[in-house]
Amino acid sequence: MKRICAATVALTAAALLASGATAPARAAGVSNDGLFHQLSSARIADSRTGLGLPKATLLAGKTATLKVAGQGGVPTSGVSAVVVSLTAIKASAKGWVTAYPSGTTRPTTSVLNFPAGWTGATTVTLPLGADGSISLYAGSTDVNLAVDVLGWYSDATSTAALGSVFVPSDPERWGDTRSDGFGKLLAGEELYWEFPYPADATDSPSAVQVNITALNAAGGGWLSGVGTDGSTSSTSLVNFAKGETSPVLTVLPVRPTGEVDKAGDPVYAFSFVNGGSNAVDVLTDVQGWYYDDPAAVGLKHVAMTPTRVIDTRSGLGGPKGQLGTGSTRAFTKIAAAYDAERTAAIEGTITAANATSGTYITQWDGMATRPTTSNLNVAKRINRSNGMSTMLGWNDTTQSGEVSAYNGYGSVDLIEDVTGRWDATDAAMNPAAKGTNARTPASTSLERRPAPEKVTVQVRPVR
Repeated sequence: MKRICAATVALTAAALLASGATAPARAAGVSNDGLFHQLSSARIADSRTGLGLPKATLLAGKTATLKVAGQGGVPTSGVSAVVVSLTAIKASAKGWVTAYPSGTTRPTTSVLNFPAGWTGATTVTLPLGADGSISLYAGSTDVNLAVDVLGWYSDATSTAALGSVFVPSDPERWGDTRSDGFGKLLAGEELYWEFPYPADATDSPSAVQVNITALNAAGGGWLSGVGTDGSTSSTSLVNFAKGETSPVLTVLPVRPTGEVDKAGDPVYAFSFVNGGSNAVDVLTDVQGWYYDDPAAVGLKHVAMTPTRVIDTRSGLGGPKGQLGTGSTRAFTKIAAAYDAERTAAIEGTITAANATSGTYITQWDGMATRPTTSNLNVAKRINRSNGMSTMLGWNDTTQSGEVSAYNGYGSVDLIEDVTGRWDATDAAMNPAAKGTNARTPASTSLERRPAPEKVTVQVRPVR
């Protein structure tokens, strides 16, 4: 039975970071380098059908090359990196997938780890090879793969319209169907948020970075995003199964609703839909925002060769040894992942391995109280990955950027691979654009954009 419910939650001003610098139009000399371009989710590869990849299971130890430039709305040139959802489909045994720019040496990293028989996805941002392609390597087992493109980052040569700057936020839980009165999201229902944004602002929100976790499902299914035109995507963002907790960090389009609130401010929305036939609980944790800003004051994406920066099995990035129950660990030796003068956040893949019990991992900059959110959920003895996007904390003692991670239960190894970072744009580094809320590291300071004071949350039938 379909139902319509509504509730209002108050949000703190700490939800968003960025400068309030404004400009009436695209400022002279503003570069498109590292700015984000949202796309409607489009499937560009499926090894089961031969779309984009050979029509065959990718064999263990083999590599497939996928052309991305010119596919699914990605331009043929001027692209520094792409955001894709990578899905492993019913692998015969446990394994992993490594993704990297074509024409480069395969790194010792992974973007997706999975158990036997599992179907699930992760979102990853990857630089493209010189031929506009990415390489996909199957480790230890044969697997079918599907790839959906969600967006792309431009480089300095791009002639496309100005993209969006990124503004990371402290992770904040915006929804939990277990406790907010909605009950499980039923088949065909949309989980929908709307909020006002100041009418006098010269920028506007264009997308939201969000960690979506599906759990307590009655059976298998999937969640799909809703595009800027309000239509539901035909591809999946999150795949879930009965008895499984499935997190995916992804990017959802933010769309104007055409309405205004009582103060005359325009109202924006983002949402996703239960596209399967089984009810499921959903956690929604907001981790950052993209803004259309003609002055490009904010953060730009810098594509990096996939690099492992944390591995508790070997002591890479911090102390060797598993994280114990209820323990927090700071990782301070990740200098290869950032530029101390400009970098505010890093992104890539987080993997939990060798868990002695079911648990969850929360990661943040370590500068404030640990957020009541999760980045990754993992079952006992099952290695699991998810996308990672984390602000850096600045350690005055070591004069370095760091992240902190918390483990809920049992003991678990933590592995992290960086595929990119977010650096302050030239406009954000301009002293005139700096505010008082100094983030890390070094000299980058960004004022907080006005956060929505009230966000209306609804569960409603898909229209």
